[in-house]
Amino acid sequence: MATPIEITYCFHYQTDDEIRFNMRFDSHSMLLLDEENPAPPDWAKLEYCQCSHCPLSPEDHEYCPIAKNIAQVVEVFSANRSIQNTTIAVLSEERNYWKETTMQQGLHGIFGLVMATGGCPHMDFLKSMARFHLPFSTYRETIVRSLSMHLLNQLIKSKDHNTVAIDFTELEESYRKVNQLNQEFIERIRSAKTGGDAGENALIILDSFVQLIDMEFSSDFRMLKEILEPQEENL
Repeated sequence: MATPIEITYCFHYQTDDEIRFNMRFDSHSMLLLDEENPAPPDWAKLEYCQCSHCPLSPEDHEYCPIAKNIAQVVEVFSANRSIQNTTIAVLSEERNYWKETTMQQGLHGIFGLVMATGGCPHMDFLKSMARFHLPFSTYRETIVRSLSMHLLNQLIKSKDHNTVAIDFTELEESYRKVNQLNQEFIERIRSAKTGGDAGENALIILDSFVQLIDMEFSSDFRMLKEILEPQEENL
């Protein structure tokens, strides 16, 4: 059996307290591995605030695949406020990252990983992004990585690599579904009354990234053109 991929987020506080959150992923499917966590709470059940566009049925899935995995994160960080300052270290096999930032920025990364790899059909297209996870990524970095991954996927699937059709329709629709999922999942977290606001705000940050990506589609990739096209000097 191949060695799982591991990514660990470590939160260090001025009080010398530390919270470590370790995630392990199947190296082939990039699905989050079940670590035999305690039974998920009732708010993680599929029927509890089930997304209106969810393709899963309660008969086959007792729990929402995202909520089941997010529940542990919410429990660990439920007492934390989103603006709480912390030093975050992200540890992986390839490299490590450190940044002094807020709690919600760290949870933004964890939520992004867990949601992309938890087994939700609407999020599966993001597993390749999770495989090359970039902690603390900016909006520009996220959209460049997302579009690049999509184009690479189209290239690999093409039978004739010399006539690859560049089409973002499927990707645009996928992000619209993610936006709807994020909105409804925020309501699930709110209704669960988990305490603190770090988790909810981390989801809001994630959704703002999705909305900005949709705006980039609508603007015919104006931001990308500004980055990639050489700027004419004023003479």
